Amino acid sequence: LADVYDAANDACYRVAARQVIAAAPQFVLQRLMGPRPGAAAFTYTPWLVANLTLKHAPEGLAWDNVAYDSPSLGYVAATHQHLAASPGPAVLTYYYPLTDAPPEAARAAAYRRTCAEWQALVLEDMERIHPGITGWTEALDVWLWGHGMARPTPGFLWGGARQAAAAPVGRIRFAHSELGGLPLFEEAFYQGLKAAEAVLALV
Repeated sequence: LADVYDAANDACYRVAARQVIAAAPQFVLQRLMGPRPGAAAFTYTPWLVANLTLKHAPEGLAWDNVAYDSPSLGYVAATHQHLAASPGPAVLTYYYPLTDAPPEAARAAAYRRTCAEWQALVLEDMERIHPGITGWTEALDVWLWGHGMARPTPGFLWGGARQAAAAPVGRIRFAHSELGGLPLFEEAFYQGLKAAEAVLALV
């Protein structure tokens, strides 16, 4: 049973489902369902995500950009689908995984840094890629995600934890990128499709 609030009509109603797909990470599912098989083997890398709002886009900007010899994962051009004839303001979304310490220590260290310190780190890295970008930056917003992505520790990909976590519980099936062991969009798509096909076979 799921209680749903319909904001458009300011009404509540209850849905009785024959099958349910729960698409959430293990640390969320454990709050909803209690202890989960295999969940203890899932660990998560914290990371920083920053949005740089620029007066104009850098020259040679691609959609997905990775810098050689940078600790970051690079950045994407969040405004890449704008259809303006001439390049105008741009937003770049920058990703920085906190992998230089075990997750618990990395999370603690992340919260000890100030916003200004994180902004300086981002700009220092981006200046190596696009010299002068600090001068074009109108805003720099940073977010820390304590549970950014499942990380494949030794033995995790071919161990039994992922299979145990993916096994149906009654009429509940599971779908999430982490069930493939890697934080990839393609895994999220595949796991969702697999769960949907399993449900369709039963209805």
